[in-house]
Amino acid sequence: DEYDAPLTTLGEQQAQSVHAKYAKVDQNPFRGVDLVVSSPLSRALQTADLALPPHTSTNTDENNARRICLEPFREINGSFLNAKRRPKSELQKKFRHWDFDLITEEDETWTASLESQTDCAERGYQGLLVLTKRTEEKMLVVSHGGILRFSMNQHENIRVLDGRDIGEREKGEVEECKEQLMRDIKERFGNCELREYIMNWSFPQEEKGDTSKSENGHPADVTSANVVSSDRPIITLTEVTRGSM
Repeated sequence: DEYDAPLTTLGEQQAQSVHAKYAKVDQNPFRGVDLVVSSPLSRALQTADLALPPHTSTNTDENNARRICLEPFREINGSFLNAKRRPKSELQKKFRHWDFDLITEEDETWTASLESQTDCAERGYQGLLVLTKRTEEKMLVVSHGGILRFSMNQHENIRVLDGRDIGEREKGEVEECKEQLMRDIKERFGNCELREYIMNWSFPQEEKGDTSKSENGHPADVTSANVVSSDRPIITLTEVTRGSM
């Protein structure tokens, strides 16, 4: 257990292989990404920069999307030192092309006790709510296996749907697509695994009015209803085949 543990050599190789795998193919899922979002833990920031290298003066062919760090997407928090992040000023020196304006200087959320799965799932939901308010259309989110599993599998306001389809693919891509279709949509993410989703959200509505019964025992028609929208939308994540967007 290491304080804000960086990527291992294997982890670096896995992230670099993701970049190499998609950099030259027609169905590149990174094409058109205009916002990169990361957990504030160093290993997530490293993964983002290796999988989708930032645009620099010497690396002009790479992505120039804005990169922001969001606290809600960090791994299940507490107890373990590898879940504790570095101060903002230290991260700013190490990852100069990232925007850390939305996090505090010190890690104010880590405690000696492990966060509950329910609280972790709610934090993931809050992170998605932030994304619903963004104006960018295609985002790359780099997070962690634990929080993604708890949020997507346990939170009552997050629904995960299967929209994967092989469609029109080059011969060499068909087998990979079949492998994607064989995986359960709620299976835990593997290291550096890339999945692609379309995100939609809607507000559940509660009708308040006359709910009396009619003579036949069925609910009577509501003649005067006050429709109230919740401030906690249902977020739907529809998984699609990588590179189809």
